[in-house]
Amino acid sequence: MLFQIPVKSYWYDVETICRIAKLEKVVAFKEASFDIKLFEDTMQQLERQNATMEVLTGNDRFVAESYRLGASGALIGVSNVATEKVGGNGYRRPRRRF
Repeated sequence: MLFQIPVKSYWYDVETICRIAKLEKVVAFKEASFDIKLFEDTMQQLERQNATMEVLTGNDRFVAESYRLGASGALIGVSNVATEKVGGNGYRRPRRRF
């Protein structure tokens, strides 16, 4: 899994993420830049290249928007302190075999 951490000087640019997405052993990407424009640009480019890498949002501030833009899951800090609110919605996405 590739991690985008919320420190701007360490962000992967969109082109790098798209190149990494082509690697067979990289099956997921946690995008936690907290930058909606970078997230949207990344999702659009991954869609254009038909990438199969799953994208998980790490952006606590715009989780719903991340799903609307194509995220397939979330790894967010708030779920550690509000588990009944974040995880108790009954939604289960089919598991992918790796």
